[in-house]
Amino acid sequence: MLNFYPKFGFRAVDEYQHCIKINSVRTTSAAKKLNMSDEKDRSFLFNAISNSLPISKCSMRDNASLIMFYCTSFMNQNVYYIESLNTVVIADFDNNILYLNDVFCMKDVSLNNIIAAMVNQNTKKIVFGFTPEDTTLYDVNLLQEEDTTLFVMGDKVDFFRDQPIMFPLLSHA
Repeated sequence: MLNFYPKFGFRAVDEYQHCIKINSVRTTSAAKKLNMSDEKDRSFLFNAISNSLPISKCSMRDNASLIMFYCTSFMNQNVYYIESLNTVVIADFDNNILYLNDVFCMKDVSLNNIIAAMVNQNTKKIVFGFTPEDTTLYDVNLLQEEDTTLFVMGDKVDFFRDQPIMFPLLSHA
């Protein structure tokens, strides 16, 4: 299957995932879980996704339907709203790791404030499902998953080759 896309001019590129280890936890506000069985919460999420400002170096436009698929199916317990920041976060907690899959802000919000609102006393590491706009504080690792390869075409090859970047997880089809 990996030989199929190059026949049409696509090229495989490496992706890089950003993460950060944290030592102390100071939460600034509580994140409230949204209920994906509730029409009002689903509509709120759809609006947040559709009207969000980008918080990552690489983001998809007009992709609300695919993200809604994730959030109303197997990620339906991973949707949070931080009211004080007017921000929706798709995140998963696994032991002491916070997987921050994506963030949808209606205004310019510091990623540090979002992290402070999401972590708990057990959190030791945060792994991002997107490439933060400012990557200076984060560790970066080559993403090595067996069943995913990103293929791009044209000038997008240089975009991915010139910087350590990841195509957003919630935009994988």
